[in-house]
Amino acid sequence: MGIISITTDVAGQILVNPRRVKIVTTDNLATVTTAGYLNEANLMGYQILPTDVIDMVYSYVSYSNAGTYEVFIPTISNGSITLALWANAGDVLLPVQANHIAGFNGTTGQIYSPTTSSPQTLINNGGLQAGVSGTAGTLTSFPGTASNGSLVIAAVNNSGNKTLTLSNISSLGQNTVLTFNDPGAATANVIVSTAASAQSIAGGLTISTGNLGVTAGNVTAGSSGHAGTVTSFPSSASNGSFIWAAVGNAGNFNATVSPKSTLGQATVYTIPDPGAATANFVLDAGTSAALSVNNLSYGATPVPQVDPGSCTITAAAGAANTCTITVQLKDGSGTNMSRVTPFKVYLATDNTGLTLQSAASTGYSVTSGGVKDPTGSTTITQGIAAFSSATGGCVLSLLDTGKGTGNLILMLHNGFKASAAITSGSYG
Repeated sequence: MGIISITTDVAGQILVNPRRVKIVTTDNLATVTTAGYLNEANLMGYQILPTDVIDMVYSYVSYSNAGTYEVFIPTISNGSITLALWANAGDVLLPVQANHIAGFNGTTGQIYSPTTSSPQTLINNGGLQAGVSGTAGTLTSFPGTASNGSLVIAAVNNSGNKTLTLSNISSLGQNTVLTFNDPGAATANVIVSTAASAQSIAGGLTISTGNLGVTAGNVTAGSSGHAGTVTSFPSSASNGSFIWAAVGNAGNFNATVSPKSTLGQATVYTIPDPGAATANFVLDAGTSAALSVNNLSYGATPVPQVDPGSCTITAAAGAANTCTITVQLKDGSGTNMSRVTPFKVYLATDNTGLTLQSAASTGYSVTSGGVKDPTGSTTITQGIAAFSSATGGCVLSLLDTGKGTGNLILMLHNGFKASAAITSGSYG
């Protein structure tokens, strides 16, 4: 039904300030405090002024002549009227909740109780105490989601009548959240340490996420007479593990593995598959087992050799009857060579390189990135000898008016690499 009646205490004298306006409405508190509630259609010809004081009975029920009485103060903005409950400093802001701590609403002295729909932080300028000596008290904190447990800080009896204080370090360098992991048991202990003694973890230590770091000292697996290993797992499940394990040596000597003191970059050392259940490392001093190496660095300042399998050969259509072939020499790690390197190419009927290709009119030339060996041939049947650029690259032009089909064979001193099939579509 909405507004039933509007009256004023001084009829016809709208300039009396402050004027009291009396309203009776069936609407509830949420509705009457909505902006625009007292719009022109609901005012019944009356004008509301910002200086008015409004006595209102809302949620009015006519058959019982009952409702809720409150005093409201209007504010008017851009023609829209909004009503707010009038309050004195020190008034209690309803609703309040039984057994809940009260606080001050602003600086006027009005007292209120935070609700679940409008939670607030209440502050005490001093300490908070739960219980007294002989009467237990706990501090309980709940998370933002219902039915998700709680965190309880509770004192238990200690015969020495001592106080335990939890505090942050005085030199804390950032905002920090300390998280307790699930111990997998109904009772567990927190690991503590002191500067004067080491910490012993009898049941073992498992860290589900993050890292275990030792800022000063060493990590030791086992002890003399008790074997211990360090095991590292990769990120993919069921993909094996890497184990550092000591074995007995009659001389009771220590073996230390460490990087070179002048290491010039971050480096990942990869141990290749030896193809056997047991194998040995090759050392630069002493004795070692037989050596089988695919890509060996050499020289006073070791540099890697070219790895034929890692090199790339790409063919694209060039000028008329010409195929532009880009050769990039790489080492065993797939990195472009960093020096001039000699090589030879020829055209074969297939990727085995065993049968030379023939054509009506053929010729090779180096167009960029390298240089042709002046002593070498430039025909398909004999190929071309060339040198790469200082970064291992070379661009070749293959002229063939017959546009024959075959594979370019890259020859190196330690093997060869065959290109993908070169067809008539590879020529301009």
